[in-house]
Amino acid sequence: RKLILTYHIDLIHTNAYRFNILVKISNLLFRKLPHLVTIHGVYAFSERTLSMRLRYWIDYKSSRLADTIVAVSRKTRDDFCTRARLETKNVHVIYNGVKPLSLETPRMLAQEAVLHIGYLGRLITEKGIQWLCAIISTILKKDKPIIFEIAGSGPESWRIENLAAEFQANVHFHGFTRDIDGFMSKINLLIIPSKTGEGCPLVLLESFSRKIPVIATKDGGMPEMIQDGINGFLVDYLDTATMLDKIQYFCDNPNALDTFGCNGFTAAQESFSIQKMTEEYSQLYLSLIK
Repeated sequence: RKLILTYHIDLIHTNAYRFNILVKISNLLFRKLPHLVTIHGVYAFSERTLSMRLRYWIDYKSSRLADTIVAVSRKTRDDFCTRARLETKNVHVIYNGVKPLSLETPRMLAQEAVLHIGYLGRLITEKGIQWLCAIISTILKKDKPIIFEIAGSGPESWRIENLAAEFQANVHFHGFTRDIDGFMSKINLLIIPSKTGEGCPLVLLESFSRKIPVIATKDGGMPEMIQDGINGFLVDYLDTATMLDKIQYFCDNPNALDTFGCNGFTAAQESFSIQKMTEEYSQLYLSLIK
C-alpha cells in the first residue's frame, strides 16, 4: 500500500505466482488496481518434483486472478490456456524483445575455420543438459574441429564439469556469467537443446541480435522465432542424428553462418525488437487504466 501511494501506481504487472497472490490480497484490502500478468513458459508436469508441480499449479490458478494475461508466444498461450482452462481469446501474445546491434558490426568469429558452439542458460533437466552432453561427447570423440563454450549454473553443472575435464581443449565451462556480450563474442553458433518449458527465450533473441544462428528444439515458442533453414534449424528433442547433421552443415558450409546470422538479425529487428514489445505493452497498459 505504501509503494502504491508513494509512487502513484496505476497498474501492477507481475511475472510470478507469489506476486499474483500479493496483488490479489492488496486489491481486496486496499484500492483495486488493474493487474496484468505475463506467462513466460509452461513446463510439463511430468518433468517436475511434487513440490514444483504444486508451485506451477498455484501459478496457473493465481494467474487467472489477473485482469489481463499475456503470453510470450502462441504456443505458451495455448499450453497455458489448456492448463488453466481458459479460452485463448482471453490471453494476449506479446513476444519478448531485444535491441539489435548495428548490422555493420562484424562478428569476431565470422571467418574462423573452427566452429564455436555455445550454450547459455540454466543447467537443469528441462533444458536438455544430459542430451547436450551426449551430443558434445559424440562429436568430440570423432575429433571434429569444434569448440564448445558453456555458461550457466544449476544442478546439472556437474555433467558439464566432467565434460570439460575430459575434453579440456574443446569444452570451456564458464559457470554463471552476466557478461552476455563477452560470452557471445566467443561463439558463432548457439544451441538450445531444451526438453520443455521454453516460451520466447531471450538467449535466442540475443543471438539473433548479434547475427549468430541457432539450432534449437521445437519446444515451446521457438518454432515461432526460428525459420527452419533460414536463420537456424529446428530439431526434435533427442533426435541426435538430425542435430549432428545440422551441426555438420555449418562445419561444411562456414559461409552459411553469415547468411543465417544476417537473417536472424533481420528477424530480431522486424519481429522481436524491444521497441515493438514496448509499444505493444504500452497500448495494453493504456487500455487497462482508462
